[in-house]
Amino acid sequence: MRTIVVTGRIATGKSTILKQFSFLGVNSFSSDEMVNEIYNRDNEFFLKIKNLYPQSIEKGKINKKILSNLAFKSEDVLSNLEHIIYPKLIQKRVNIIKSSFLNNISTIVFEIPLLFEKKISEEFSIIVSTTCNKKLQLQRYLRRKNTNLKKFNLINNNFFESSKRLRNSDYIINTGNGMHHSLLSIKKIMKKV
Repeated sequence: MRTIVVTGRIATGKSTILKQFSFLGVNSFSSDEMVNEIYNRDNEFFLKIKNLYPQSIEKGKINKKILSNLAFKSEDVLSNLEHIIYPKLIQKRVNIIKSSFLNNISTIVFEIPLLFEKKISEEFSIIVSTTCNKKLQLQRYLRRKNTNLKKFNLINNNFFESSKRLRNSDYIINTGNGMHHSLLSIKKIMKKV
């Protein structure tokens, strides 16, 4: 079984590439969706957050906007959240890989932004990195909710330099070249795997 991972800096088109893999019939899994599932359904996670950051709980649920703002104001909060959530994400991926293998699925794709930074690139057969120019990246990011330039810079600083990321990738897709270009690139990748 082949495990493909899509990685890249924030707002460089990872989600779009993941959707295109899915469009081509490949089972695809988003880290954002897995994190949302943990936030919404994992009672152990909820209780830890309630204990550590009670101000982020509203109407019996975690207010992600409040928690996000806390995390970007304090490296300790961000580190605590990562320490709680990353083991849960790893377990989810292990379960998906195991289930896919047992169901004879030949290829699956994960989207993981901080792949190299968290030193988990060895877990995957093929690494696909997304890239685009910084101006386009910033435009895409600022279209999202609860964003600003300060947050963009803080998030971007968590990533390795692009040259290191691209040098350690099997394939690079410049999403600034448009959807048609990226879909053709994915088709080429799928022919080779």
